[in-house]
Amino acid sequence: MLICGKSGKAISNVIINNCDEISDLTSKNSQLLFTCINDRSITTMKIAFALMKKRYNNASLPILPIKTQNPPDDENTYTVENRKLTVNNGGVCPDCHATVDLAEVNAKKKKTWQFNNAYIMNPKVFHFQATQSNLDLFKGHINGFILKIWQWPATNVASKRNSNYKSVKRSIFSKNTTYVPNVISERVVLITFNSTNVHVINASLTEINQLCLPSDKEYVCQPDLRSQENSILVGDLDQDGSQELISYSSGFVKKEDSEEWSLVSNIKVIRLEAELPKLYEEK
Repeated sequence: MLICGKSGKAISNVIINNCDEISDLTSKNSQLLFTCINDRSITTMKIAFALMKKRYNNASLPILPIKTQNPPDDENTYTVENRKLTVNNGGVCPDCHATVDLAEVNAKKKKTWQFNNAYIMNPKVFHFQATQSNLDLFKGHINGFILKIWQWPATNVASKRNSNYKSVKRSIFSKNTTYVPNVISERVVLITFNSTNVHVINASLTEINQLCLPSDKEYVCQPDLRSQENSILVGDLDQDGSQELISYSSGFVKKEDSEEWSLVSNIKVIRLEAELPKLYEEK
């Protein structure tokens, strides 16, 4: 639906066929970009603003979105120093897959990691000051990327629509409620590098209980995958010049002496400069 920005009134309907759900509406280069979700696939599509303007003057004018090949490079590529990280998610979770490419800027050589039944949230970059003490402490690994990965066991599949969640209220699932449980492995991974090598470090591993309720053609699940897209952050919380990794997560836990579930949220803070050397020792 097109809504007038001046009056707030609806001015035109745009019917998008073959989409059960539309998300990630954005505008770029005079085009409307969005994600079309159905029970077979997740597709990125676009509509030119010029066509939508014509529709305003001609309500019978058909609008046919155009399928885009892949998200633009600048939307899924992250750069720090001389390295760039590209993340591609595909498929419909839990039957989804993710690929991570790490390459030197302006170089063809790259490392690739593939994950099955997995989805990678929006990564974050970090950079420590290039002091001599930091260079010695981190063995030159003062730059890197942080990823959060959700991974489903191949045998623990509730529905082919599990990534296409719709939000539900924070409620309690009782023993009388019909639901499908998923156990998701949530990993926070650090990829660090210096001039000669790359380290991949598992910073944390958490099991998340996700509950899904059947609803018509799809499952309505919590916690919601899309609400976790930006659930990691790098910042200086206490303004002391050091960096912390803040990770938000939520999942269901059973009440003591009860079959009922409650949705619980947690925030984990990792002091990167203090903990990273310990993680190197464990590697």
